[in-house]
Amino acid sequence: MRILALYGFAPHTTANYMVKALKAEGHDVRTAGGTADLLAWANPYRVAGPHDYPLAQGQPLKLGEWKPELTLWIESGMVDLSLLDGLTGQTAAWMIDTHNPGKFVWHQKIAPRFDRVFCAMLPAANELPGAHWLPLACDPDIHTPRTTVKTHDIGWVGGDYRTASLYAERFRLMDALKRRYACNFAHGVYFEDMADVYGQARIGWHHSVTGSDLDMRPFEIMCSGTVLVTDHSNDSGLTGELFYRGVDLQTYGRESDLYETIDWLLAEPDHAERTGAAGRAAVLAAHTYAHRARELIEVVNA
Repeated sequence: MRILALYGFAPHTTANYMVKALKAEGHDVRTAGGTADLLAWANPYRVAGPHDYPLAQGQPLKLGEWKPELTLWIESGMVDLSLLDGLTGQTAAWMIDTHNPGKFVWHQKIAPRFDRVFCAMLPAANELPGAHWLPLACDPDIHTPRTTVKTHDIGWVGGDYRTASLYAERFRLMDALKRRYACNFAHGVYFEDMADVYGQARIGWHHSVTGSDLDMRPFEIMCSGTVLVTDHSNDSGLTGELFYRGVDLQTYGRESDLYETIDWLLAEPDHAERTGAAGRAAVLAAHTYAHRARELIEVVNA
């Protein structure tokens, strides 16, 4: 299938993983959109890129003789949706940050512009008419650690959003964890370096920001083979729909449950290792970007 992917390019964006997977599935994929400042990146095209059709704000899209059968907008920065006007074939959107209330208002507004709507978060897929749940995933080529020598009790990788109210509880818990355990909480670490942080940890930790969101981190931790400990996030689909609590991962409810779970896993390293191995097997079996790319095309062609 000829696919035009519209998104704002940044080296670590979700869209790059989907483009990589679609190309690996044999599709003719071309990309268009703006590009972030890449000066700080040694290898900005580690996953995918650069854009086939780089666009400045307001610049028209000129594809020449090549005509897409599917135009796929993937949320990553701001892309002028007027670029959809006049394109051939179907249109689809993969909405990522629907757990952000302010952004979800915008998602609701733009959804009717697309023939198909995919949501990375389950609550949004349930709320938007006709939407399909397409969770985030992992890439085993990149998210498999190069080293698994354990040097820390807990590993976590993510953005330093301490001042944002949406992330306040997560960072409060991080401060509490650092007082009790040997933690490696890393910011600005990506790709194989990120996987190594998890590979060197006895436990990979995650805490959702709304209780119903499901970002990339749980899949990436599980792909590393390190046991995932995360909050229940009962409405996210993580357990029940995707994975088995107590088999593929460990979850907690109250803050005291978090410490009890960590203490137990640190005292039972064999059990932690078995759970981590089960989690890795589970994501490799059904939750890579290759799986998401196949599902997306199946829905579009249905």
